[in-house]
Amino acid sequence: MKKILNFNHKSLAAWLTLGGAGLSAGIAILKLFGIEITPDQTKDVTLAYTAILNVLVAAGILTAPTDKKEDNQNGK
Repeated sequence: MKKILNFNHKSLAAWLTLGGAGLSAGIAILKLFGIEITPDQTKDVTLAYTAILNVLVAAGILTAPTDKKEDNQNGK
């Protein structure tokens, strides 16, 4: 039985979820090797990642949930 990964690569929410999971896993791996990450460092990386995703939304490459609601209201 073949399983298909359901990942909408144009969705902001999907990338935020994937990035959050990746960030958490990365921090856990670094802690495993004895490298401490401060909350400020975590915040800085998270803010940079979110800013990049927001630029992609503004450029029309990714879609935000509000975009889909507007499209549905317009009958698309």
